[in-house]
Amino acid sequence: MTRTWTRALVVGLLLQFAGVPATSVDVSTFAELSAAIASDTTINVLNDITMTNSITLSGVTGLTISGGGSYTLTSDRSFTANSGGLFFVDSGADVTFTGVGLHSGSVSGDGSWAGRGMGGCVYAEGSTVTVSGG
Repeated sequence: MTRTWTRALVVGLLLQFAGVPATSVDVSTFAELSAAIASDTTINVLNDITMTNSITLSGVTGLTISGGGSYTLTSDRSFTANSGGLFFVDSGADVTFTGVGLHSGSVSGDGSWAGRGMGGCVYAEGSTVTVSGG
């Protein structure tokens, strides 16, 4: 029993240090998407999702949000956000969007530093964001 557990721990640590995400989560709703946000996670979007709020990603690293090239995250415009209409990527976060469309994000504010209002779909500050077609 101890030997099996030790092997599993070693394999898990090797995968983590090799840059392999520790978790893969399938999501179909905004609630599932929001709840799945975590470091070292691949989120697989399984259909178009209407976002009912902006998601702030702060300090989250190794996060990939993937749509398989077919799906779109869009705003229902029932909410306002000062930064990042759909996603505000902040404070050392490292996030990849691949094969997922981002549509209808909007922000409020005057666009100045003090009034914010920057980033229609994604606003990144002090972070790394990678976007690819998938």
